Amino acid sequence: MHRSPQGLFNQAQTEEIKTPTGILKASWPETTAWDLIRYLRAVGGLDHVVTVLSELAERLDPKRLHETVKRHGEILVAQRLGYLLDHLGRRDLTKDIASSVDDAPVRLLDPASRVSGTSESRKGRLLVNTRVEPEA
Repeated sequence: MHRSPQGLFNQAQTEEIKTPTGILKASWPETTAWDLIRYLRAVGGLDHVVTVLSELAERLDPKRLHETVKRHGEILVAQRLGYLLDHLGRRDLTKDIASSVDDAPVRLLDPASRVSGTSESRKGRLLVNTRVEPEA
């Protein structure tokens, strides 16, 4: 499913944050996590994404995360997000994500990496074709 950038923006959940200079509209942490995965090449690849996600994970709410997954509806993004959160030890956040990808086709974790030497993540329905480590 292809959506226009305006259509994607309209799906973003936002909140108002009070700053010293006024009110700022910012995306929910869950929407930011989604965007990191959705635009993983533009934000620097999987290692960079998992680094940011490791810091962002403490602010994620499982119910809001599930709402974000349902709202956007891109199964591949949900698969990758669920896998990376599990990889970071945040299985408490991925129960509902896992149920939403049960019938998904098996896909590659990293589209930019080779396919050889893969293992399968049954929960995320992904071929894990790269090592993912947060940057120091």
